[in-house]
Amino acid sequence: MKSLQLKFGLFDQLEVVRRAQELLRLCNLHFDAPSFGMGEICKSVLCFELACGELQISLHRQNAVYISSMSEKAYVRSLTAMRNTLGLRGSTDSRPGKP
Repeated sequence: MKSLQLKFGLFDQLEVVRRAQELLRLCNLHFDAPSFGMGEICKSVLCFELACGELQISLHRQNAVYISSMSEKAYVRSLTAMRNTLGLRGSTDSRPGKP
């Protein structure tokens, strides 16, 4: 998670890392990631984006898609599946310009 924090340029956002780690822990308990075709790095990136969305911190989705090594369509589908599995509701869209 620390390396993702550096890749996203969020150097002073320790709360994001803590929340992303908690989401990753929950994800490992409730979510069968291999059945959705995603690996550990992708799960971490998705949890990081969900954490940023919950804490209302800006995160560039294109950068997240690039780091996850997935297509944008697969990334969004995986993000939605993970959000639903973890029971997260509301808008966690962290793209700039979105309310």
